Amino acid sequence: MAIASQLALTGQMLLQKRRNAHQNSQGSNLAAHVPNVMQQGLFADLANSLTTCTTPATSQSEPQAEAIKVHPSLLKGMFHQQLAAVGRIWFMLRYLDKQGCGWVDIDEAKQQLTGNHAPLRIVGWRRFRQILQQGRGVFWERDRFGRIWIYGAAIVGRNLKVGRLEGKPIQIPLKSILSGIQSVKANFYSATLASKKTAPISRLKLQELTSVPQRTQRHYDNIAQITRCRNFDVSKPYTPIEGENHAWTHGYASFPFVDYLGKQGRAGCMYTAQRLPNSYKSPLAQSARGRQQKINRRLKDLVNHGVQGNSKQQIDKLFYGDAKNAAKAISKGNDAFLKQTSKQEASDPYSIWCNLT
Repeated sequence: MAIASQLALTGQMLLQKRRNAHQNSQGSNLAAHVPNVMQQGLFADLANSLTTCTTPATSQSEPQAEAIKVHPSLLKGMFHQQLAAVGRIWFMLRYLDKQGCGWVDIDEAKQQLTGNHAPLRIVGWRRFRQILQQGRGVFWERDRFGRIWIYGAAIVGRNLKVGRLEGKPIQIPLKSILSGIQSVKANFYSATLASKKTAPISRLKLQELTSVPQRTQRHYDNIAQITRCRNFDVSKPYTPIEGENHAWTHGYASFPFVDYLGKQGRAGCMYTAQRLPNSYKSPLAQSARGRQQKINRRLKDLVNHGVQGNSKQQIDKLFYGDAKNAAKAISKGNDAFLKQTSKQEASDPYSIWCNLT
């Protein structure tokens, strides 16, 4: 009996050695079939990871994550390049890459994103092929073995001419990504507002930052449920001379304001006032920065100096929520508006600002 058990144990050990040798040979053969472009430069780390990650993401009947993390700076680059629809597929491919291999099998992506009864379906197969070709070299690469190699955030930022990731990442619900393209673009636009403070900003400036026309911005506000807050500058007591000078300076935005409720001083007093641009509040939540600092360091190496977001030119801040920073701006000779929150209720659909210059 002892000899029989020893022979059985020896046979199991030999079988296990053969299995290990077979798995190692499969991993080395798969790494050897990686295209040359994958083995050089930007994709060296992906080629090395094949020895430890040799299977694509498995199909799932129901999505596990409820939100997708996006960077507002990348979304602005997608809007500038008119690649929001392609960017949505890039986010979904990264979502399908559960194991973090850096690649997704094209048959798996086709089944998950274009299947008639798939829970993650967003486009048809014909449109998916068009998007794969349109995003090639910007968001991903394809090889002749049926794999989609997904670019990282740093490489995509370089391709979209984004010099730096600004602000905190935003969490977009997965159901919003899976909805119609208009809803997707509206949520992308809402994410660009969620990373900013609720300071007044004009529609024209938003169009410059996001390449979204002003009329389309209003349409996206309704779809994404973006809250608009009116802002007013109430400064000096009104006199005929002061009102005339104020009107000459600010044009149709100037008007006399009567404080019937006494929030600025004595009730019934009149002040010179002007209408400021609206401020906008997105319902989307912010996320932790995570690897954003490392991504910015890699972007700095990839992007040439002077590209959008990477130059030393700074924009002077104009609106302040605290008096200390506003006083510093005044001491440097800059204009400053200070927000008055002492006598304003949180439920008010407007904000009062004071021009300190």
